[in-house]
Amino acid sequence: MGDGRLVVSRVIADPLLERAELGTEILNDPALAADWAERLDRPLRQLKEERLRSALRAGELPADLDLELAQDMIWGPLSNRWAQRTGPLTPEYADALVEAALGGLRVRE
Repeated sequence: MGDGRLVVSRVIADPLLERAELGTEILNDPALAADWAERLDRPLRQLKEERLRSALRAGELPADLDLELAQDMIWGPLSNRWAQRTGPLTPEYADALVEAALGGLRVRE
């Protein structure tokens, strides 16, 4: 394995760098994984959770919604598509994905 921190700085400098390299480094370097979680993943998850809480307060989502599961349902496929390059990441795809996920999570009338 290479130096995980070097891989992260290369990804930031060159977003077209092979994404699998970063994922591999995170899986194999506990210090990099912890740093990644602390500096990037947790702050992003907090922002996503706040957005979902806003929808909860507006009555758009059920009060007993598992916010962690909802985040994974919405953003997991985006991350997978980005990492595995299974298709383009377009605004249309993101909109359709969010609509499909929220359609399954919304309060039923």
